Amino acid sequence: MSMRQGLDRNRRGKGLFILLLVTFSLAAQSAAFAQGCPMCQVAAKAQAPHAQTALNLAILFLLVPPVGIMGAILIWAFRHRSVSHQPEAQFAPPEGSWVAPYK
Repeated sequence: MSMRQGLDRNRRGKGLFILLLVTFSLAAQSAAFAQGCPMCQVAAKAQAPHAQTALNLAILFLLVPPVGIMGAILIWAFRHRSVSHQPEAQFAPPEGSWVAPYK
């Protein structure tokens, strides 16, 4: 096994560990997220059906700007990311050169 293969395997293991850690952290807190505001939930359920629909639409309407901003930031970051992590092109030495080509 080469040094590079060992580094790639180590990176994958570290990434998998972080992914599992985040997944378990979010799963452990799902009960807290699901509770919501009990007073708001009771007040919303006590409204007429058209008021409940309006409240649901208002929540979706208020969700659009943060999702749009985060989407724009991610698109900007993706387009302006560093290209240094991409492999360099392998160029052949000039014809008649005494340097052997890299393989």
